[in-house]
Amino acid sequence: MADLTIKPQSGSGNKLIIQDQAGGAVITTADSGATIASGVTGGAGLSGMTSLGTVTSGTISTGATIATGVHGKYFLKECDDFHYNSSTNMVNNTSQAAANISGSNSCEITTGSSTGDLVEFFVSMGTERGNNYIGHGIERDSNSSFNSGSKATVYATGTHACGSGSNNGDEYERYNCSIVASVSDWGLSASTQYFFRAIGQTHTVSGTMFFGPSTGISGTVVGGGGVRMAVRLWTLIP
Repeated sequence: MADLTIKPQSGSGNKLIIQDQAGGAVITTADSGATIASGVTGGAGLSGMTSLGTVTSGTISTGATIATGVHGKYFLKECDDFHYNSSTNMVNNTSQAAANISGSNSCEITTGSSTGDLVEFFVSMGTERGNNYIGHGIERDSNSSFNSGSKATVYATGTHACGSGSNNGDEYERYNCSIVASVSDWGLSASTQYFFRAIGQTHTVSGTMFFGPSTGISGTVVGGGGVRMAVRLWTLIP
């Protein structure tokens, strides 16, 4: 049996329009291709479609099948960073567990609904000290002024992380920290806004300590002076 072909009358711009009971266009042909109305719902005829164009709205349901290789992967949901291009100098400022070395800067993210999401911190700075000890860390709060009363340290190396004790010296060190853990491991809550900043720690030995100096490590530092910090929130694709 020969094929049955239905097509509009010859001529550019002529269309074949298939309507529903209410007279609405369901399928409308063009000179090349056709348009399916937005009100057409799924069925066996649509299940084999492989090209959707650009999807600008809608929700992928929990039971939807996602291509092999995508399940269980993390994608970057949020990212924030700052560069505090100044040195924080502490002279005989001992026994500091969480001294601000970020100025008025902070990184802000809002956690998602899952406490299994990952939060990644990156901090980079130069340090200078004499015969004493210093450490570094990260603290959080619910506002960028860090005065809410709920401020807390989420990570710290301890005040003995870098030091030379009683040995005299003028020590210069580069501190680069990249560390990642889940929202729950950091002691954070789901669906909550947080602000983070870098902190310095000092031991009981007096002296002069610098966090983020722009000179001294090897001449003038290019792009590495002060304190750089970034926070990234990674969400798991189920």
